[in-house]
Amino acid sequence: MARNQHSGTRLVNAPMPFEELNITETIDARKLLMLVTVAEEKTLASAACRMNLTRSALSHGLKALEEEMGCSLFARAQGVLALSPKGYELLEHARMILKLMHVARMSLR
Repeated sequence: MARNQHSGTRLVNAPMPFEELNITETIDARKLLMLVTVAEEKTLASAACRMNLTRSALSHGLKALEEEMGCSLFARAQGVLALSPKGYELLEHARMILKLMHVARMSLR
């Protein structure tokens, strides 16, 4: 949270300054793209085709993302792959992150 200039107290809804985030881990943008693509395509096969990956490579990437996040991002039942509540939560963040990356790239051209 940001600090109030006058009193030194934290403002409740203010974002935390970057230097206070203590970032020690990163998330691979490619894995975030995998998550978004699977959510849009609805199946591993079509998502893998769209990303020019094998189904196995896509599946391994998604499993690695789940391990990095420390939670299940998908509910797997009877051969159907659906986003879990945590998966939907990460999906929204992933879309924002990928969009910001695109905007940054375009602004430098």
